[in-house]
Amino acid sequence: MKTEWLELGKRRLHFAHRGSGTRLLLCLHGYGSDHHLFDFLEELDLGEMRVVALDLPWFGQSQWGDPEPPIGPETLQEWLDALQKRFPDTTQIDVLAYSLGAKVALGLFQDAPFRFGKMVLLAPDGLKIHPMYRFCIYNPLGQRLFRRVVKRPRSFLAVLRI
Repeated sequence: MKTEWLELGKRRLHFAHRGSGTRLLLCLHGYGSDHHLFDFLEELDLGEMRVVALDLPWFGQSQWGDPEPPIGPETLQEWLDALQKRFPDTTQIDVLAYSLGAKVALGLFQDAPFRFGKMVLLAPDGLKIHPMYRFCIYNPLGQRLFRRVVKRPRSFLAVLRI
């Protein structure tokens, strides 16, 4: 697949793409992964479909900067606008998304359902909110613990082994 960047102000969203046609298959990876999760699509004959696999912000080669500001609906729509400018012949966007990518896909769909055709969400994250998720995301103590586990998982893994 050929790789490029979508320029969004000072931020750059990296993506890989192949194929041609007016149907665009937007691929969104899960946490800790990148666009390479969808390399298997290179083996398939997708006919008249263009495959675009994004590196979500803070993953892969995307250059996003400070991780603190949340990505809101307006940012997600900027991604779609930039993709449609890059591929102006696109008439339909289909989505293949895994885990965290599925949550992003739902955010994209929520604000602009008319822009999408089909969506396949694999192991979608966050459809049902687990109490531990709520603790880690919305509670300041949970946020600190979560950051510590992500940055230094060794002690957390040791507890799990016990």
